[in-house]
Amino acid sequence: MSLPRRHSIAPALALACALLLAACASGPDYVRPQVDMPAAWTPEAPWRAMQPQDAAPRGPWWERFNDAQLNALQQQALAGNQTLTIATARLAQARAQLDVAGAAQAPQVGINTRAARARISANRPLTNYNSPNFATVQNDFALGLNVSYELDFFGRVRRSVEAATASAQQSAADLENTRLLLTAELASNYFNLRELDIELDVVRRAIELQRKALELATARHDLGATSGLDVAQQQALLDNTLTQVDLLGRQRAQYEHAI
Repeated sequence: MSLPRRHSIAPALALACALLLAACASGPDYVRPQVDMPAAWTPEAPWRAMQPQDAAPRGPWWERFNDAQLNALQQQALAGNQTLTIATARLAQARAQLDVAGAAQAPQVGINTRAARARISANRPLTNYNSPNFATVQNDFALGLNVSYELDFFGRVRRSVEAATASAQQSAADLENTRLLLTAELASNYFNLRELDIELDVVRRAIELQRKALELATARHDLGATSGLDVAQQQALLDNTLTQVDLLGRQRAQYEHAI
């Protein structure tokens, strides 16, 4: 009567072992969840859907403006910006962690060495009076080799490599985005500065013309050809332009400090 019971218990034990191994696994592969999206426009040629690549290098895009001063400022910013230095260090750290995680997939080989030298003095107490003591020197050398390998039954190493790979990709994307933001902000400030320089030059030329017009209006007033209203209007126009120069100068200083 006991034999049938043994045969009925064996499948149950096998099923229990399979469930236990499945419970110890590191989890299934990541699958992007499906999200119901509203109807969207389908691009047609020559248009195409955008495929962002955050980790792709942008290159020295600012060189297309053919501005030597801008190129020098960009090189100086890339070499001395601390935020970019931190992002570069984080990428190096993430890649090092990926190398450590990937090393677990290969066998681990180690070598152990030991060297010892001992000398027994001839002046030690006698243990046998029939034989005299004498000095002895003993050398001990040992070389050991060990090899270990972890069988990734439960996917721990595989999941660690996947996580380290994702972290390295994120760090690479952060570095490229940081470089792009830094160079774009510098270029924007530089062009705004150049625009204000041109505008200041135009306003200064206008001030020269307005001063000559004020001198002319003053001379006509002194001769009695015009009233004092013309002089007051020219003076107000000149004061307004001088105030505009002061405002533009302050804006230029802000961009200069930002650069």
